[in-house]
Amino acid sequence: MNRVLIRAGRPPHDTTPIESAFAWRGMGHYASNTGNMLFSDAVYEVVNTPGTEVTCDGYELERRPLGEDEIAYLNEHYDRYLIPLANAIRPGYAARQLLHLADVVERLTIPVVVTGIGGQSTIGGDVFELPEEERRIAQRFVAAVLERSTSIGVRGESTRQALLDLGFPDSVIDIVGCPSMLRNGREFRVERTLDRLTQDSRVAFNAEAVESVAPVGTLYRDNEAAHPGIVSVYQTLSGGQLVLWGRTADDFPEGVPASIDHPAYQEGRLRFFTNPRPWYAFMAGMDFAFGTRIHGNVAALTAGTPAFVLTVDSRVQELCDYHAIPSARLTDVMRSGRHLARDLYEACDLEPMNARLPETWDRWLAFLERNGIEHVHQPGRANPEYAERVATAPYPRGAGPLVTADPVAVASRIAWLWGNRESDMRRPGRQRFRPDLPIYGGSPRTHLHYLTDLDRQVREDRRRIATLERQVKAQRAGLRSVRAQVREVREAQVGRRVRRVLRRAAGRDGGARTEPETGVGRD
Repeated sequence: MNRVLIRAGRPPHDTTPIESAFAWRGMGHYASNTGNMLFSDAVYEVVNTPGTEVTCDGYELERRPLGEDEIAYLNEHYDRYLIPLANAIRPGYAARQLLHLADVVERLTIPVVVTGIGGQSTIGGDVFELPEEERRIAQRFVAAVLERSTSIGVRGESTRQALLDLGFPDSVIDIVGCPSMLRNGREFRVERTLDRLTQDSRVAFNAEAVESVAPVGTLYRDNEAAHPGIVSVYQTLSGGQLVLWGRTADDFPEGVPASIDHPAYQEGRLRFFTNPRPWYAFMAGMDFAFGTRIHGNVAALTAGTPAFVLTVDSRVQELCDYHAIPSARLTDVMRSGRHLARDLYEACDLEPMNARLPETWDRWLAFLERNGIEHVHQPGRANPEYAERVATAPYPRGAGPLVTADPVAVASRIAWLWGNRESDMRRPGRQRFRPDLPIYGGSPRTHLHYLTDLDRQVREDRRRIATLERQVKAQRAGLRSVRAQVREVREAQVGRRVRRVLRRAAGRDGGARTEPETGVGRD
């Protein structure tokens, strides 16, 4: 048995309901960005050969320091640890999650393979725009990984150059891009099916909390006017909260649909997915996708739908460059005035990407084999049974606004919201029911607390009653015993009196002494 531990929130065949998937640990089972599912699923599926047991780590190894017993467990129960990453070398993540991962990897004795790691900076800037301490953490992590693998897989050229600048040799750095772009095989192609986009064309948009000086709100508003049916597909926690629960997304650029008051919400033109398969299916029904989210556009491309990426930083730019994904800088596009979907569709040249795919595919598999990783594309290692399981699993449908959702989706979300009686009792402030009875008036205790106390008192009373009943039963048994003893004493006393009377009578008559015929025995 080949036992593989993989950095991932859940396996590709997971069918957790969308509400539960979103709520898990406050970050969803996709670590706050649904795009993470695309590349972790791609790695999971490619290494899930027959006889291989793949376990997702649930992001636990980067959340906290692990004890020695936990490290010993990992070393004993797994044969290798695969770590698919994205822009992991960035401020904040490097100081916490990457630090925890570095600490874990340094204590592992099994092989550790990292793929897809990259930095994040302004386009053309230093990928490692980090405080000095976080640079040392990144260097420490990469060094620990390379002690346990042959090479490290990076997203693109800028990350490769950054590792060279940190002192790592070029011979241990492989550019592999993102595995999510390679899920369909070496010969996969994306073609444009329309000559041009019209007002009625099915267009998908992706942009949420964008750090850019470009007017993203203008980008959206102008495209909504040109394509009234445009649908926004959200990937972040803020987007999910808006779509699922109607909570305003305060961190969205002004102009992007961010509240239930926006026409896009009221008309049902928002989507949120917690599993890639329904996401791919939805994107396959679109004519075109565009925006700033790299994996929002990868979901479209791998579903066969043309897409155009508006790049805002190095992490997106280097992936677009490596895979030859149609793209342009967001600031340049907005300055040009040609920022409508129909303009981007016209500029969407897919041939370089299609031509690049066989090369990137071969590099990806070579990287896996260089690091001793079995994969399903090796002769005799295909896993059609698992492929069928993934293809036919009953995945939850993507979520849309409640105002246009079907009755099943509405019922599902209402059921999740209610939860149970206890959750309703714990609602804060004016949302919580406050009875008029004096026992509640002015009391800080909630109705739930009162019911809990009352229930506890009833249980205690029942226990006391049961104890008293046992004591009464014992006392009754004791009383019966005393009564029996009294009867025995009384019978003995009567017997003695009878014998005395008989002796006296016999003495007066002078007759022979005989035993009484009463049947009462001697003392």
